[in-house]
Amino acid sequence: MSRTRFEPIFNEAAGVSSIPRALLLDQVTGSYNGAVPPSSPGVRPLRTISDLPPTYLFTGEEPGLPNWRAEFARLVTTDRQFARAQVNYLWAYLFRNGIVDPPNDWDLRRTDGTQELPPGWAPQNIQPGLLEELADEFIQSGYSLRKSLRLLTNSTVYQLSSSYPTGMWRSGYEDYFAKSNPRRLSAEELVDAVAVATDTVQPIQLNGMTEPIYFAEQLPDSNEPSNSPTMGQLLDRLGRGKRTDTSPRVVRPELLGLLSYQNTAELVARTQASSQGDLLNRATRLAALGLTDEEIVRRLFIATLSRYPTPDEINVVLARRGNNRLQWLSDLQWVLVQKLEFIFLQ
Repeated sequence: MSRTRFEPIFNEAAGVSSIPRALLLDQVTGSYNGAVPPSSPGVRPLRTISDLPPTYLFTGEEPGLPNWRAEFARLVTTDRQFARAQVNYLWAYLFRNGIVDPPNDWDLRRTDGTQELPPGWAPQNIQPGLLEELADEFIQSGYSLRKSLRLLTNSTVYQLSSSYPTGMWRSGYEDYFAKSNPRRLSAEELVDAVAVATDTVQPIQLNGMTEPIYFAEQLPDSNEPSNSPTMGQLLDRLGRGKRTDTSPRVVRPELLGLLSYQNTAELVARTQASSQGDLLNRATRLAALGLTDEEIVRRLFIATLSRYPTPDEINVVLARRGNNRLQWLSDLQWVLVQKLEFIFLQ
């Protein structure tokens, strides 16, 4: 391995150094002077002080061409671990748990399957054969995410129900993905689902972009939408995170997110039926069509829950009609987007 330019300087015991240490620190980091506290080391070191060639961590291979960015992409994608990790991310997204779980916590020795583990170490890869076959499919498809997603969503495993016969479930079945595990929609998915269910999809203007977007899942970063603070606040409280280690994405239900989702002005405005105003929602439009109350209830159910109401549900809803028809429909729309079958993928 080549020496760095400063390597001889650090060998002060041999009498090599003639550069003051403070100056050396300034050269290495760009801003240090004096002692460096371990808890606050300062800015990253300069990238021009070493003549060490970059090497790929897992194989030790060095770039073969001057275009290091392209070489890095080649080294990463030709490593089979890239394919394994990618299909595991897709699996975890669709099935709530990865074949290697959590997906961001791989231990290469525990996922290999061919290495003998020290006493007390458990394998981390619960279905090594399945993971390898999915990796093969991903590579053979030309690393196509679309084809891999189609393969997984057409599988028998993806079609399984989240319910299981009473008294028959065993924790050991989890390794075999014997049933579906319900997952709460992500912050962006939930906000977009409300907009579609209530028929209130609106253009969202972004800084630096001339054309608007229409869905939260199109937002380029977690600082947007800057012109819609109520939507941004709801997304944050539902756990979209800030793409940092200190504020990670959260999809599990939390009290603050639940209360915000029930009471935020963003949700109230989309579910509130009104004959006036710019934001006319689905309930308002259905009420203006001259339909019967039962037909409107059926249409709200199918638009929100992708199913028709049961006879008992129709009876309960119709029994709660009041003098204000629009308010009654608003309440119904609000209740439907609060149901677990709307918020959770089951």
